[in-house]
Amino acid sequence: MTREHHPRTHLLRAALLAAVAPLLLACGDDAPRTTTVSDPPPRPSSVPAADGEVVTVLPALVIDDGGGTEICLGAVAESYPPQCSGPELRDWDWAEHEGDYEEAAGQRFSTFLVRGTWDGTAMTATAIAPGSGSTPFEQEPPPVPAEGPARSEEQLRGIAEDLLAIEGMLDASPEGGRVIAHAVHDDGTVQQWADDTYGEGVVVVSSALEPA
Repeated sequence: MTREHHPRTHLLRAALLAAVAPLLLACGDDAPRTTTVSDPPPRPSSVPAADGEVVTVLPALVIDDGGGTEICLGAVAESYPPQCSGPELRDWDWAEHEGDYEEAAGQRFSTFLVRGTWDGTAMTATAIAPGSGSTPFEQEPPPVPAEGPARSEEQLRGIAEDLLAIEGMLDASPEGGRVIAHAVHDDGTVQQWADDTYGEGVVVVSSALEPA
């Protein structure tokens, strides 16, 4: 005996399959994995001081327009004389660097590798060498970051904007599926906050001032 299938039965089955299919797909192994935090920790509100001496990772522009000496750890305008702003550089004597700097429009400036202390707002120099493109101070190579959860380009841009709102953040932008951020100095506080907020591997924070 053959059972007849009513057309309405076929329609109900089709509707159920259409409703269940997205749920089955979402449970597949190929679904992107992201990390979300329902209650993220508070954003860092200040640049951390350094325990012990630090050193500029790259030669930094030291500039003085008559109002005090600054060390520029971020972007420098392509002009002559150069234009930039940065933290105060204390215990600096231009007389000790005759022949190693230029003067123009009332400014003294040159690039130097600087070693010293960092109190969270200013650097105090303890050792100085004219900038040559490489550092004479021994440093441990930075760790290789682990792969992080998948994020869309729009999500990464939003994360970069969040990071740029942190004091002492020099730049942050999406790169290679994650956000590469560069800070004046991070003792691990910003990196930990980013890991707790966005998931490990989503943000990689480096510092212009590293332990000497």
